[in-house]
Amino acid sequence: KSMDIVVHSACLLHILNWKVALREAARVTRKYLVLHRTPISMHHRMRYFRKDAYGVRCLEIWFDEMELFEELKKLSFDLKRVWTTSQTSEYVNHTYLLERK
Repeated sequence: KSMDIVVHSACLLHILNWKVALREAARVTRKYLVLHRTPISMHHRMRYFRKDAYGVRCLEIWFDEMELFEELKKLSFDLKRVWTTSQTSEYVNHTYLLERK
């Protein structure tokens, strides 16, 4: 708990062990966690893809919002606000502002 805010800006979707990344963010923040541009699958549970981005093959995860929030609840965070940053027929990118309980 060494900083007031941790921002995951469009990176959580590229981390296979995303739960570990969330736990580390929870460990180091005193108050707020921001998950910026987090893709949420509209019609499916978690979805995992390989894609080429900027000439590099990488992982992309579209999250199941319920599963994501189950993990955030375990880490003692409450949702304070959500913004939609973009949307397609298949997924929506949300930015979440979360506060430690």
